[in-house]
Amino acid sequence: MKNLNVKIPDGCKSVSIMVEEGKIITEFIPKGKVASYEDALKVLGLKSPKWMDNAPSNVVAYHKLCTICDALNIGYELEERKYIPWWYTGDLQSGVFGYVSSDFVPSTAVAYIGSRLCSFDRATALYFGSEPFIKLWQEYLL
Repeated sequence: MKNLNVKIPDGCKSVSIMVEEGKIITEFIPKGKVASYEDALKVLGLKSPKWMDNAPSNVVAYHKLCTICDALNIGYELEERKYIPWWYTGDLQSGVFGYVSSDFVPSTAVAYIGSRLCSFDRATALYFGSEPFIKLWQEYLL
């Protein structure tokens, strides 16, 4: 019998270990909610990449949102049902809703709902779209 030692990163409470096709796969389960990009990096055991220093702000925001999403979803499989954050960007009284289309151009591309920033449950999606991350969402989307 061989022993396997796994160091659990700061911010995690446990680790899930699986063996698939001869490879050992580890998934770290966070202790609590991730509240920032820095928290997400700690949970995932990553460092901030150097390319972000010279990248456009919306690209940096998207990268940070993807990292946070990965940390929030760690230990869970995104299978059939996925949840996405949802906001109203205007006055709720006036019912403002935004939509952009590019139908009258040489090529058309449509993405109704992206799957990269989905969550495994409704509560996580609501949290991911809430106050700790609003500025990142604005930087990415607006």
